[in-house]
Amino acid sequence: MTANANEILVVGCLIWQDDKFLALQRQDWKPEPGMWGIPAGKVDPGEDELQALARELQEETGLTFQPEDFVRHHDGVWEVSGRQIRFHTYRADMPPDQSITLEQKEHKAYAWMNPDDSCQREDMIHKNWLCEVLAKI
Repeated sequence: MTANANEILVVGCLIWQDDKFLALQRQDWKPEPGMWGIPAGKVDPGEDELQALARELQEETGLTFQPEDFVRHHDGVWEVSGRQIRFHTYRADMPPDQSITLEQKEHKAYAWMNPDDSCQREDMIHKNWLCEVLAKI
């Protein structure tokens, strides 16, 4: 949960398969249209981080995870429009018996990205932060 009204807690997940991570491309009518990023979302009131992460992944990708599937990886903080964003990143392996089904209201495409190649792209959301996270893997 967040500490105050000017702070937002967001959780995201680097989902791995064959040395590549899952990236989602935002719909054209969403903030940061057409940009690529990892699955992520706000922690709702009454949720803990792992519940929120499992919910967001189910909503955005159709993938089902259990809390024990996640490993906390990296924390970041930045300011957007006068609000502090606390972003907690987890990692998990792609479930072998599941497939991705995008929520079309949020994202228009997905791709498995090589970490080095993704850091060369100009269309990655929070690219510098993401590359810092990827470098620690």
